This record gives sequence, C-alpha cells and structure tokens, in this order.
Amino acid sequence: MKYDYLNQLLGNDSEFEDLFKDFDFNLLESQDFKEDAVREEIVFPILKKLGYSASNKNKIIRSKNLKHPFCYFGTKKHSVNIIPDYTFEIDGENKWILDAKRPSENIFEGKNVSQAYSYAVHQEIRSDFFCLCNGKEFSIFDVKQTNPILKFHIKDLKKNWKELEKYLSPEFVKKPHLRNFNSDMGLYIMRFGIEENFFLPMCFPMEGIGFIAKLTDNSYTINCSYGTYVAEGITQEFAGTFDFNEQQYLELLEILPHPLKIKISDALKRQPFKYVEIPSEKFHFNMYAVLDSKIQNNDDESYLPFIVKYFEKQ
Repeated sequence: MKYDYLNQLLGNDSEFEDLFKDFDFNLLESQDFKEDAVREEIVFPILKKLGYSASNKNKIIRSKNLKHPFCYFGTKKHSVNIIPDYTFEIDGENKWILDAKRPSENIFEGKNVSQAYSYAVHQEIRSDFFCLCNGKEFSIFDVKQTNPILKFHIKDLKKNWKELEKYLSPEFVKKPHLRNFNSDMGLYIMRFGIEENFFLPMCFPMEGIGFIAKLTDNSYTINCSYGTYVAEGITQEFAGTFDFNEQQYLELLEILPHPLKIKISDALKRQPFKYVEIPSEKFHFNMYAVLDSKIQNNDDESYLPFIVKYFEKQ
C-alpha cells in the first residue's frame, strides 16, 4: 500500500478507530500488569493496525533468537542479554525492533534503551529504528541519535498516529524519503468540497520558478511549495502541481524576464527536459488554475494536480 495523501488528508480524525476505548488504563497501575500484558493488550493492536502480522510480507517475529548473542564495539565484545519481543521483517529483511516493558519501566533513557539499542545494531538485525513501549508510553529511537525522535502517551495515540505511521508503517520503512514529502495542496483544497474550485480559476501568486518540466510535446508542469493558512496561527507547507499546454507555456515565456526565459527555454529543449534551480531573484506573476477532476497515482503517492488556465504578470 503506497502512501495515499487522499487517505491522509480526507480521512476524518473522528473516524480513527480508538484502539483502547474499552481499555481500563487504571490496570497499568497494578503489579499484576506485566510485560506479557503490555504485549497482548497494548502493543499488538498497534502493530496490527500498522499493517504487520505473523503471516504476511510485513512480518512480526516474536522473541527472535540470535545465532551470535553478542556484538562488537571496536575490539570489545558486548553480550546481548535481551531478546526483544518483536523483530519486523519487510520483504524478508529485518527492518526494526520493539521491546515491551512493564508500566513501571523507563523507556526514554537508561538500561532499557541501551539494551534495545544493542539488539538494533547487532549484525543479524542492523535496523535504523528501535522502539519501546511500557503500556503507558511509546518511544521511537533512531540508532544515530540519543533522544527519542517520537514519544507519546498511549492515551494520545490518536493525535500521534500519523507521525507513528511515518516512521513505522511498512511503506514508510521501505521508502523513508516519503517522510519528507509535503502534503498535496490539490487534495487539501478538494477536502473542503467547494465545487467552484473545479471550474473557476483560483489565483496562485508566484515569486519565481524553481521547477518546470516538459512532459510531452503539448504538456508541461510547474511544481512548487506553497505555504497555506490552515488554522488560526498555523501555516502549513504544501506541494502543488500545476499542469498546462504548449500554448500556455509560450505565453508564460513572454512574461518572464529575458534571462530566465532563455534559461528555461534552453533547458526544456534537451534531455531531461526540465529546469531546476533555486530562484536567486524574485519575479512576481500569477497562475490562475482549477482543480483537475482526476487524482493521479504513482509508485510513491496520490495527488491532485491543478490545470492552469492562464498566467498573468503582476
């Protein structure tokens, strides 16, 4: 399953299944609630929702035995005296590990983190991430960093779910570059369900061109990042795709400063038919575009492009 921005953006948070709506968190204070209970009641439901199981290509291996229960730091031999509860294989390769602890255990620093780290860097695992969960909290560590890259209380799983997916879901583990993708602006705007966005051109002010490409003899595209107001005091960065035809491309060239016009024109006449550059000078113009009617898909993502109707010099 590829990372689908449609699901990410159009999914209503209120529809997120509360995995622990019937769980009594007071049980975590009991001395009888130990590691096996954390694994069964807390950890496994999360892993299942992430897309892992014991029998598919995104595989859970419980209590994996090491052939060589030690690792080396320089010439020093270091015994690995813990076998984590879960090792995760994706397409037959070990990718990350998780260790469950009883609720009273520290999963942010100290011996538990050190033990999990020693397993993650072991020659038979070599994972980039390792995780710990004590039933109350969840932590994710990058083996190259000391502090957790994500930590939260299990009660806050709902609001942390998208971030958790970006680190641990199989698609993101296989394609970590997806974590750096901005959300698609077309899908974001479509979320509001305003029908006129598909028919009446919206104005998109531009301060330069960082990426423009020729796709076919009669199709071109501009890709850009756009800061958009999403809530009071909050602006989010989105990725926008703006498609247009040969005639509109020629009209765009005519409103560009002459040096930029020559650079873009020359770049799009030869392989790889694209112009990519961080704009050194601001040139202001407007794109007037409507939403396309069809969501596009590739190996990495789903997105909704804009169809440019015309360009205008400011």
